[in-house]
Amino acid sequence: MFSLSFLYWMLSVSPYDGPLYDSSAFSECKQYPENPLYGGGILKDKLPEFQLFTREDGITVNLPIFKLQDITPGTIYSFSTWIKIKNADSAVITASVGDKDSDELCVGTVDAKAGCWSFLKGGFVASSLNITSIYLKNSDEQDLEIEIASASLQPFTEQQWLLNQQTKINMARKRAVT
Repeated sequence: MFSLSFLYWMLSVSPYDGPLYDSSAFSECKQYPENPLYGGGILKDKLPEFQLFTREDGITVNLPIFKLQDITPGTIYSFSTWIKIKNADSAVITASVGDKDSDELCVGTVDAKAGCWSFLKGGFVASSLNITSIYLKNSDEQDLEIEIASASLQPFTEQQWLLNQQTKINMARKRAVT
């Protein structure tokens, strides 16, 4: 109980100086992708690899994946990227985390349109060490070309997340008063 009251005291007296959660969201398709949130976070300057996956019907599709290292259990991760598709007018693109031996967990989706960039944003709490990759695929598993730009993965500890929430609450209260 002491540590919880100490945390609440810290929330009230110390300003948070870590990265603030960026609540940006874009519903419109854009001609060009925006810059990556958090400067890319731990995906800074990383390009996705492309890996062949065989669907249940035996057809092989080529999917972009980000290999992850040093994922910490209990850490909150914010993921975002810009998606552009070819070979379809539109498609629901899903971002999932997992590894080749476990079930995948959906962490975000976007209804991507052909000819422009769509913003996919989501997140997850790492509950185990089995998260080795972020997979991006067409929800109906049809083969189409998926381009990726400005990917970002930003970790937040639970304490950073709480401090971040309190900072945003305090900022909203100050705006309401002034």
